[in-house]
This record gives sequence, C-alpha cells and structure tokens, in this order.
Amino acid sequence: MLRGSGYTPLLLAIALVVAGCQPLIADHAVAIEPVPTPLAATNNVMAASELLYAFVDVNVVTMTREEILPHQTVLVAGQRIVALGPVQQIVIPAAARQIPAAGHYLLPGLADMHIHLREETYLLLLIANGVTTVRNMDGRPYHLQWRAQIARGERLGPRIFTTGPIIDQLPNKWSDDSTVTTAAGAAQIVSEQKALGYDFIKVYDGLTPSAYANVIAAAHAAGLPVVGHVPNTMRAMDVILAGQRSIEHLDGYFGVYTDQLPALITATVAHEVWNTPALIILQQMAPTGDREYTRTQQAILTYLPASVRQLWWLPGDFTQSGYAYRPVSADNLQVVRQLYEAGAPLLLGTDAPMPCAVPGFAVHQELQNLIDAGLSPYAALETATVNPARFLGQLDQWGTVTVGKTADLLLLRANPLADIANTTRIAGVMVKGRWLSQVDIQVMLDALAKSAGIQPY
Repeated sequence: MLRGSGYTPLLLAIALVVAGCQPLIADHAVAIEPVPTPLAATNNVMAASELLYAFVDVNVVTMTREEILPHQTVLVAGQRIVALGPVQQIVIPAAARQIPAAGHYLLPGLADMHIHLREETYLLLLIANGVTTVRNMDGRPYHLQWRAQIARGERLGPRIFTTGPIIDQLPNKWSDDSTVTTAAGAAQIVSEQKALGYDFIKVYDGLTPSAYANVIAAAHAAGLPVVGHVPNTMRAMDVILAGQRSIEHLDGYFGVYTDQLPALITATVAHEVWNTPALIILQQMAPTGDREYTRTQQAILTYLPASVRQLWWLPGDFTQSGYAYRPVSADNLQVVRQLYEAGAPLLLGTDAPMPCAVPGFAVHQELQNLIDAGLSPYAALETATVNPARFLGQLDQWGTVTVGKTADLLLLRANPLADIANTTRIAGVMVKGRWLSQVDIQVMLDALAKSAGIQPY
C-alpha cells in the first residue's frame, strides 16, 4: 500500500504529463484539442494559479433543475466558475484558453459516496472517470494526508471526505478496526477520531445495541455524524430513530416484510436519513457468450493486478472470454424505487474495490443500476452531484454548474439526460480549475496500465 507523502515516481511522472509537459501520444482520436497547463513548480505539481479557461458553445446540464442550457460559454478563473451565459453574451478574455465544445455537454463532476481508497492509484482512476469527490468509508491517517495534499494542490485526486477506522465490537471482522464495549471506550475512540480530523464515525455489523448506543451518544456529543451499517442485532428502524445520518447497502430494508416497509420508508423520510444503495455489490460477473470484453471487464484486466482478481474469486476463464454484470434482482430494485418515490434522499456509492467494482468505472455502472430501479437519468445524476453536496453541507461550494461554484466539471460527447450510458463518453475532466483533456486522461491511464508492482490492500 502506498502510504507515504508526496508522489511515487510513477504518479509524479503522470502528474507532470497532465500538468502540461510533453504529450506522450498524438491527439488524433478526439474531437477536443488538449489545452496545455503550465507546470507551476516541481514540488507543487498541481498548484493553483489564476489560469483562465472558456468552454465555448457547450450545452450545460446545470443540475439546478432538469434542464439543458444550449450554446453556452462557461468561463473558469482559477478554481471557480466566474461566468456562464449564451455564447453571444459572454466576452471571452484574450488570455483565456478556449475549449471548443460544440455538441458537447458540461455537468458537475461526479461523487462516489461509498468507496475504500486502498490504493494511491485509485485516485487517478476516479479522476479519469469524472469522479471529483469521494466519501472514504474506512479511514486511516494516510487518507488524511492525501486529503490535505489534494486540497493544497500537491496531489491529483478527488476531494476526500472520510470516516475514521470502522468501529465494531470484538471479535473484529478486520484486524485494524477500532473496538468498543463501554461508554468510556466509545467516548475515547470518538474523541481520538475527531482530534485527528475524520469527518464521520462509522459503525459496523458486530456492535451490540448497548455498544451502538454508546457510540451514538459519544458522536453526538462530539458533533460528528454517524454513518455505516445497521448492526446485525438491530433493525433499520432502530438506527433511524437513534439519529444515524446515512445507512449503507440498504441494510435493514431488504427482507423486511412487505407490510412493514412503508412505515420504515416513512420514518426514513421523516428523519432525513440518507441511503447509499451500492447495488453494484449485489451483482456478479457472468459470461456474455462471446470473446468481446465489456468496459468493466477491460478495466479489471487493465488497471487492477492479478492478485486483486484472485481475491475476487473470478472464474479461471475470465481473461479468455467476455464477462458482464448480472442484473440486480427485481426485489432489490423495488426497494430503491420505493425509497425514491417516497422522497427518501439517496447517494450514489459503489463500495469499490469490492468484487468487480473498479474505482471510478463502477460509478457509471451504478448510475445504470439506478436507472434500472426506476430513476430518470436526471434523478440518477442527482445522487452523484447535488445530493452529495447537500449531504455534506457544501452545496454552496460545488455540485452544480453555476457561477461561484468550484470548477469540478465533466465534459461529455453526448447527452447524459437522453441516455445515462453517455456519462462514459468523456471528452475531458476539470478538477478545481485544472483541465485534463481526453488525451491527458488516456496518457494517465496508459501509464497506470504499464505500471508494475501494484499491491492490493
């Protein structure tokens, strides 16, 4: 695991490329020309500067409402969107680097609200897929270091929010989780995690009701929200009434008697408890009947080492024929549909790198799962843009394409509101005002694919 400060040699080389050093491949396969970004300083590769960009003649998916603003110019100065309007009304400064975007669609960067950042390389896979914000669900000190480095512009990666180490009860499922049995123990663990700077307290399967109550009380006293699982000895209604902020994997909703589910959903809405379904982990890979690799299968084979594939128990012929996800069961989709129709708030999460969930790539698969559950493309995109910003209390900073927001942006070659699969047709990504063209992204991915010695967590 890569826990040290700064870049590894591979990631430093990649950062230098995307920061504007000599390109490694020709730009003959994309519609948008790459816009070079000057290297600010060797020891501060992604340092912020007052660079000026103009997306010209772009269709804007603002995510403030279900709309597309056609033929717009969007100006970005430094890290912020500073102007947005019809092309005939926006004057482009002479110093601006123009990004021709006719026929393209600009929307906010996406968020994965349930991920495990177990490898430094995941940060780049996320950015390559337009994911500019994550909620890491089992934090360690190196996550805090990455978060600070990204915020200072020293490391390329998404904005990171993170829980502390999972809080469970002996015997731990994972050897380095925190354990708690008493009120004093809960208070100590919560105090330590708050002092270190973690954003959330995460509860887990093995907590007894009394231990869970101690953690909840300590977290509320410390002003830290509690997120995570519904413990095995408790019900979803118990954690809703206790004030848990989000529930992962729809714990406690699946398997509830049909006549009890409406009351549970009503309580979810009334208490404003968020759910992160992470439907992707309910799927399995199945042979497609031909030798053509799917996008996900190609990503697994290209960017993850064989040791990870072995941990996932993939079939021996996985590299010899095409494999794709099985559909999510109708019963599970129905629970998501009922939550959405009742107005319960939803967040997109993938639990990557759980089996077959490749960081970054899995976000697009989960968007499709939400469509299969009955959400519209716009509603599915809300779970990865506006909703995460609202959940994190930062909707005034990011989550929509509006003047004043941070310039975390995803440029697509086709309309995502017409077909959610178009979120994979990426023409470029902007991260806090730094533009990465499709060429830059491919250079980054090619370097990752060629790298050696990537080790699983």
